[in-house]
Amino acid sequence: WELSLSLVEGWPMVSFDFWIQLVLFLFAAGLMGISAACIIIGNVRGAYKRMKRLEAYKIRKKISFVEDCVNNVDRVRFPMCVMALSDFEDLGRLVPHEEARRMGLLTFLDTDEAMKSLAKYTAFVSHQWTGFAHPDSSGSQYNSMVQACKTLSSTQDYSIQWVWVDYFSIPQANADQQQVAIDTLAVYAAHSSVFIAVAPSCKHADLGMDLDARSYFGRAWCRLEQLAYLSANSHLHTMPAFLCSNEGLQPLFSESPGSNGPSYNPWQSALEVMKGNFSCCARGHPDKMPCDKARIVSVMLGTHWRLKCARRDSLGQASRIDTLLEL
Repeated sequence: WELSLSLVEGWPMVSFDFWIQLVLFLFAAGLMGISAACIIIGNVRGAYKRMKRLEAYKIRKKISFVEDCVNNVDRVRFPMCVMALSDFEDLGRLVPHEEARRMGLLTFLDTDEAMKSLAKYTAFVSHQWTGFAHPDSSGSQYNSMVQACKTLSSTQDYSIQWVWVDYFSIPQANADQQQVAIDTLAVYAAHSSVFIAVAPSCKHADLGMDLDARSYFGRAWCRLEQLAYLSANSHLHTMPAFLCSNEGLQPLFSESPGSNGPSYNPWQSALEVMKGNFSCCARGHPDKMPCDKARIVSVMLGTHWRLKCARRDSLGQASRIDTLLEL
């Protein structure tokens, strides 16, 4: 059996014009498809080229930024402002840069030669702020600073006549001047004969937390100052750095984590700057306050370069520099 269906009047005939129209339609559709594919490929290729150009631009910008940091690590971008120890003792308290300048208590060292002339008489004093608005609301840190300088001058081989302290040595009112002074931090540290870390026991004026040597070593800014000093003096056999706490005056740095030394200063935990505590982060960056981490990138890169150069030229102190480069 075979079943078949057909139209009564038969299947319609397809004209020759239909086939011409079909061929033309298929040809036009093919051209459109090819054109669309070319456009898509062109757009993808263009986007890829733009992305590569953007990546190359970002790399050039990074290289340029790093080169600027390296070139500026030893440049005096802002004068080193020091105060005579006798004036510092008579002052009785810590005052901001602008007030000390207005009182005529600051000496501005504008050149590398001027810094070198006073370097062997200058103490770089590092401390933690005990409040968000004022670094020493109780006055305990000021007293420890004066006592440490007098003790070192009388019992050690140091003749301290000038002091550098961030609050009066770095501008506090002008943000731009403050930033270039921060970028010059490694230069200030390199032109100081002794480093004094002041960390007496006291309380934070705003947070109510206890502050001491442990909290000092946890502060990112304090770690940065230590690292800047270490990078500038890594060639020295004995590091002239001291910690002034309630336990008195003692060496600040130990040559290895296991050696005897003051509490809370193992190399790797004390000098990992970016892992330290930032007040801006602790406060949650109120009013869109910029993070201090971005402000120290320049000096960190410059310090890293200085350590790399010291490692290349080291004679007998490679292990200390290697430890610092690991941080």
